[in-house]
Amino acid sequence: MAGRGTGALAGSLSSKGRARRQHILVMALQVFIDQGYANFSLRNVARQARISVGNLHYYFPNKEALLAEVFDSVREDYAEQFAALLADAGESPRERFVAVIGYLIRDLESNRTSTFFPELWALANHEPAAAELMDRLYAWEHERIAELVQALAPELDGDRLETLVLFISASIEGLTMFLGSGKPHARLVEPTVALALASYLEQVERARQAAVLAG
Repeated sequence: MAGRGTGALAGSLSSKGRARRQHILVMALQVFIDQGYANFSLRNVARQARISVGNLHYYFPNKEALLAEVFDSVREDYAEQFAALLADAGESPRERFVAVIGYLIRDLESNRTSTFFPELWALANHEPAAAELMDRLYAWEHERIAELVQALAPELDGDRLETLVLFISASIEGLTMFLGSGKPHARLVEPTVALALASYLEQVERARQAAVLAG
């Protein structure tokens, strides 16, 4: 990312300026969720944040820079949540896996998640810059899942590990359209969490055994 909306500017801001910048990011995400990318403009974000467009330009020079920082803020929110979950789960690899993966499925119930990601998928289909941001976000998530899987099965690496991570990630994302906020099957979140975790843990163990046998 480049321009005045980068971390370089954020580091030079006063506490009031940092607070305003963070407020803009929160409001920008809300616009993206509530109105979709088609209505994601600096003018609409400025209106939501109750500041002038000129003031918004001081923090973010264009829509692309703002959107990139919004995506980074979403990733940072997940990073903080993961850290808290892992701290609560203790040192057991199984409990850590269950805590984070269970959270990712339950998180589909939130309006933010069940709206943000489908909107992102649609945008990435025709906006190369958005596709790059999406790939970066999912690459980060896949790294976190891979860490959890390898803690359970240190023997896994290469294609075996990557395939398992993709399977877990894709199956969670596929549940969005059924378990998301306001979706008809939302009542089945907890049974789905239990079934998914049992399935994932079984697949990890099978992959681990195959890796051991392969030497």
